[in-house]
Amino acid sequence: MKNILKICALSGFMAMVSFAAHADSFMDDLKAAVASGNMEKVDVLAAKNPKQQGEIAAYLLQQASADSSSDADKAAKLFKEAKSYVAQMDKEQAQQAVTEITSMLTLASSSTFETAHPDAAGDILAAAVFMTNQPSIATLAPGLNATALGDAKAYADNAPAGVKAELDDAVSLAQSQGSAPNAHHNNQHIPTGH
Repeated sequence: MKNILKICALSGFMAMVSFAAHADSFMDDLKAAVASGNMEKVDVLAAKNPKQQGEIAAYLLQQASADSSSDADKAAKLFKEAKSYVAQMDKEQAQQAVTEITSMLTLASSSTFETAHPDAAGDILAAAVFMTNQPSIATLAPGLNATALGDAKAYADNAPAGVKAELDDAVSLAQSQGSAPNAHHNNQHIPTGH
């Protein structure tokens, strides 16, 4: 009987060690994929770890914000990739995401950034329109969707043709799905640059 209890205890301990090793390996793999800009690897990790997609989104948003001053194109790529997983964020992750999304929206809507990085600005604004329309984000920052829509529309008016088409599509899709709860009805607008 003692041997059976020892085996059960050891098996439980091994399962905890295995889970911790998997979590460490997952984050190491995610960090490596993000550092190299390999979004296909991020997608594979997300498919293999569906319960960690919120964590993936949070990490991508954090890194996009961190990279925004040194590598605008990489920041836009990470931000755009995060939109696929934002809906899976828990409340704590979504609260942090509001900060990161607001920061990136402010950056992308500045005329200086739009002039220097027209494609990155378009990618960020289009992704922000989508993300701010997600219930987890819209509930925490109801005016942010109206801001993202307004900034995307304003930039689309003067954007290069390819960027304009992407922004028009993002705005049209958001409007066809209905705006985020209370985004247009509470008269909140978060100033970002336009």
